[in-house]
Amino acid sequence: MKQSIHSSRIRAPILAALAALFLVTPALARGSYETRYEEALGLYREGRLSTAIQQFRALIEENPRHSLADNCQYWIGEAYFRLRRYEQAIVEFDRTLTYRNTNKREDALYKLASCHERLGKAEAARELYLRLLAEFPNTRHASYVVKKLDMLGS
Repeated sequence: MKQSIHSSRIRAPILAALAALFLVTPALARGSYETRYEEALGLYREGRLSTAIQQFRALIEENPRHSLADNCQYWIGEAYFRLRRYEQAIVEFDRTLTYRNTNKREDALYKLASCHERLGKAEAARELYLRLLAEFPNTRHASYVVKKLDMLGS
């Protein structure tokens, strides 16, 4: 009996220290923001879109000011786009545009226009394609956008 009391006295502080480590630094237990972002992106690429959306949302909730938060928001829009849930994709791409200095602005504008086009909202699509060309005259989407504008009657 003395042996079990002694060993529990030794184990208790060790277990308490380990518990404190994980309670105080949960990000360490789950990996860095960047690592979890890459994992969520991997889920997206694997086609596990609902799970990817959940992971990206969790990252945004954890730290909406992180330098990758705008990218998380963008990929949520992409996931809804792939799911053909264009109305929700519009909401998500619009949220991407609310991030100051986002590196996803060009692509978000392009996808917004594509969503509107797929929903049969030709005028909104046309306006967004024109806005994309105005803001990003050298966009890599230029040749496609010009063809789309031609089809939409600009």
